[in-house]
Amino acid sequence: MEIPQTCLITGGTFAVQVTEAAGTFSNAYAMLAGASWYPWKASRDAAVTLQTVCREASHCPELTTCVLSPAMFQQEMDLWRRGFTNLVCPGPDCVADGQFLSQSDTPVRCKLLADDHFQPKVLVSAARAEAVISGTMWEFTREIFRNDPTAGKMRILDVGPDASKVIVTMVDPLQTQVAADQLGKRYGSYP
Repeated sequence: MEIPQTCLITGGTFAVQVTEAAGTFSNAYAMLAGASWYPWKASRDAAVTLQTVCREASHCPELTTCVLSPAMFQQEMDLWRRGFTNLVCPGPDCVADGQFLSQSDTPVRCKLLADDHFQPKVLVSAARAEAVISGTMWEFTREIFRNDPTAGKMRILDVGPDASKVIVTMVDPLQTQVAADQLGKRYGSYP
């Protein structure tokens, strides 16, 4: 049994020239004659253009859990805790990452918790998780965890009928410096 010595492909159609082929090979190649194939080279379409587009990183949407790199987590925290002001913390009109909301000034706390600023979501990084929970839609943000394989996970079963807004922050309690950086204070050591 011999293999055909000549096989030509031209212009997207299979053109066959079979020489010295025996048996079924000549019939098989003859069936390919005139068959349409995809072109080996893409044709140019004048209506299509190609250009680069620089996109900004998207923000964590409302009612979702976003696992973020440290830089993106900090950007989301800035939007959440300082998104209503252009001030840089520390300052009189801002809530620092390590500051408890109950310790912030009332006008700042009111701006932070205002309906037009408050967006329920869970922000997750390896060092910290911050859940911004709405009392009426808490089921969407019920699981809170850090992006660490050794970290625990918290599941909220109910926020109660009177809760309108809940904020939960999780950090690693065994890494006291990280906890102090994230919460703004040191806690006692664990046995």
